[in-house]
Amino acid sequence: MITFLPEETEGKPVPLVVALHGFCLQPEIQEAVMLRLVPYVTNTKKAMFAMPNAPSMASGVGLPACRAWDATEATRPFWMLWNRKPEGDVPYVMAAIDKAVATAAQNNVIVDWSKIYVYGLANGAFMAHRLLCEKPGMFAAAASYTGSTDFALEDTCTKNLATSPTSLLQIHGTLDTVVPYGGTPWWPGSEESARLVAEWNQCNLESPLTTESRLNTNPFFSYAVTSTRYEGCASNNVVEEWRVHGMDHLPGIAGGGLVEVSRKAVDWLLDESAVSAST
Repeated sequence: MITFLPEETEGKPVPLVVALHGFCLQPEIQEAVMLRLVPYVTNTKKAMFAMPNAPSMASGVGLPACRAWDATEATRPFWMLWNRKPEGDVPYVMAAIDKAVATAAQNNVIVDWSKIYVYGLANGAFMAHRLLCEKPGMFAAAASYTGSTDFALEDTCTKNLATSPTSLLQIHGTLDTVVPYGGTPWWPGSEESARLVAEWNQCNLESPLTTESRLNTNPFFSYAVTSTRYEGCASNNVVEEWRVHGMDHLPGIAGGGLVEVSRKAVDWLLDESAVSAST
């Protein structure tokens, strides 16, 4: 696991953002992108940033075995049978959070346990959805980039989120060819995932707020975004989906726009979800 601490905390407890990497894209590989995000999280947002390395090995069509998260039932066709675990990688992520908090303490940084957030990318986003449902009391909010919830999680989500509602930001490109925006027979699409999580959070499903905006991925290009926001949830939390029109699995050239998308996700986690929960 790679961890980064804010430099100036003034002795105050700090938030912790846990980033879960994509399929075969463990932190060492994503480091070039994520390192550009780190100063924003640690210096601008004054939060700790942790990137655990998935413990499980998976493979896909034409792909070698590599590091990936044992997340939801829908993603398990990629896993060799002997590597599948009933609990998935949930205990591993929870242990990684404990380790990150301990690392912070060793460096005289206090983590605010009420402000722990999870941000998942692709395969990591499926993992974030599972954590949202199975460990909702642990996280102040979750963000999913090109991921989905799982039909098999419905009973667990309904039960747990009714008692520990947790905010979610769902981000997905309409032209995603890897994890299709509209979903597959094995997992719901982005719009349905957001609606399901809103339902489990007991939000108002009848009149979501819809707005239009632009998402800049570099100084010369932006995507149109339709935001659907569910409010009136059990604990004033929110569930919001960003439908990014024309965006593929990775935004910009060679995924270069992922840093800007991730900054927006971090802003939402640390600012928007916190404001909603306090009102």
